[in-house]
Amino acid sequence: MISNFLPSVGTILGAVIDVALVTALLYWLLSSIYGTRGYHLARGLLIILASLAVLSWLGKLFSSLQLTTWLFNNVATMMIFAIPVIFQPELRRALEEFSLDPFKNLFKAVPEYDIKRVINEVVRAVELLSANRTGALIVFEGKVGLKDLIQQSGTMLNAQVSADLLLSIFNTRSPLHDGAVIIKEDRIVAARVILPLADRRDDRIGTRHRAAIGISEETDAVALVVSEETGIISFAYKGHLTRYVELKDLPFILESFISPGGNHEK
Repeated sequence: MISNFLPSVGTILGAVIDVALVTALLYWLLSSIYGTRGYHLARGLLIILASLAVLSWLGKLFSSLQLTTWLFNNVATMMIFAIPVIFQPELRRALEEFSLDPFKNLFKAVPEYDIKRVINEVVRAVELLSANRTGALIVFEGKVGLKDLIQQSGTMLNAQVSADLLLSIFNTRSPLHDGAVIIKEDRIVAARVILPLADRRDDRIGTRHRAAIGISEETDAVALVVSEETGIISFAYKGHLTRYVELKDLPFILESFISPGGNHEK
């Protein structure tokens, strides 16, 4: 009886270890690309694969679902070859970071910050930038991370958000004034970040506005723009550019978009 019991225990233990290893691998992969634009794409692919796996399992239970089983087998094979190509930059960085610190993504504290202070500092800077007609592009990172763009072109700062620092960055004599400033929570993560440009052509807007639209098309970020020609304040979200923003309305607009409890479906 004991001899019959031991193999079953070994089978269960093996299954538990098998699931734990796969779960740990998936967690490491997702943690490694968290903060990049590929993170949400990876989650979507996992959801698709999980759905197809369930359908394939049902196909084995019901012989009539042969097409579903065929679809899962072929899509899974295609993804094995496609994933290294799609996530090549993210996987390369993940392996490099793992070699330096394998456990850095295991424990992350959830930061707390004063969103109103951040907004007040940004509004104060925008007021002076607009009055002096100094061009500026400020991007508030959303759930879709911008780490890949920052690493490709930006200058890392990791400084507390302040009006004085923003004014210094966008001063035309500063080497950091070209490109975008990326704000994540209460930190200015980077400056001089090159953003993807929107395809649309409009003589009324310049490169900063096209970059603001471009990043808002590809991510859920909110991009704030000050025109260097007119001082007009604009913001872009979900590919839509809103111009002629009144300074008095800016705090409420920013709070509605970037605060944790804000309504982002505007």
